[in-house]
Amino acid sequence: PRIDRAQALVFAGNHGICDQGVNPFPTSVTAQMVANFQNGGAAINQLCRLAGAELRVIALELDRPTLDFTKGMAMEVADLVGAIQIGKDAVDPEADVIVLGEMGIGNSTVAAALAGATFGGTAEDWVGPGTGADDEIMANKIRAVNAGLKRHKGAATAASILGSYGGREQAAICGAVIRARELGIPVILDGFICSAAAGVLLVNDKQALD
Repeated sequence: PRIDRAQALVFAGNHGICDQGVNPFPTSVTAQMVANFQNGGAAINQLCRLAGAELRVIALELDRPTLDFTKGMAMEVADLVGAIQIGKDAVDPEADVIVLGEMGIGNSTVAAALAGATFGGTAEDWVGPGTGADDEIMANKIRAVNAGLKRHKGAATAASILGSYGGREQAAICGAVIRARELGIPVILDGFICSAAAGVLLVNDKQALD
């Protein structure tokens, strides 16, 4: 195997669940971080430069967060399909390997909900401090994820789980994985949020990530 062309894709989105006090930072930080990526000032920029990888940063409607999953569906079908397609379209067919990443204030809460819906368990099994949550914020995260898992307990497909909890960047990650598999391109997953997003695909196909 040779890696002559590596592509790193970072998808970014914002989340309505932040209304539940699950993060110490406002959602405006997502756009600030995306600007930092685009200006070459983040760690991922230096890692890609050292590795010779092409970096693409794709922001998905940061001014229109997904909805609060404790109150209803996070994404309508059209939003979900659109985000998945953005992920598919981002993949370079000539790449030898795809590296996936994400950015989005509140998306560790979304990831915990996705993991619970995919693999079972309670919020306490999946929720972590994310970007430095204190005890109060941790309690909010656990309460929000448990409420979401209860509300959407009937979600039994990859699409219904993604639609239930969001976010757009997680759906785009799934789209990129699907397209890479179609093209026979290996995918590198790193971190809880990215892995929880891609893990949703296992609901439909147990060999989706083999």
